[in-house]
Amino acid sequence: MSKNIDFSRIDRFVVENIEKTFPGASLAIYKRGEKIYEKVYGYSEIVPERRKVQEDTIFDLASLTTRQDSSFRAWYIL
Repeated sequence: MSKNIDFSRIDRFVVENIEKTFPGASLAIYKRGEKIYEKVYGYSEIVPERRKVQEDTIFDLASLTTRQDSSFRAWYIL
């Protein structure tokens, strides 16, 4: 993973949107096929109990609208 790239802007973006839109997320950024950044945020479930997102969490994609919109906004920032 890349140690000399500042991902703080992307990190802030994800944290701010998690608070408004969804309980958790998993982020992986690749460059030329190599993973250069990976981080998990928030919770994968909040009912019946809170479960923190793990790197191998599989999300329920019952509503794709939010995720597609967020994906576009993240791409746009870059």
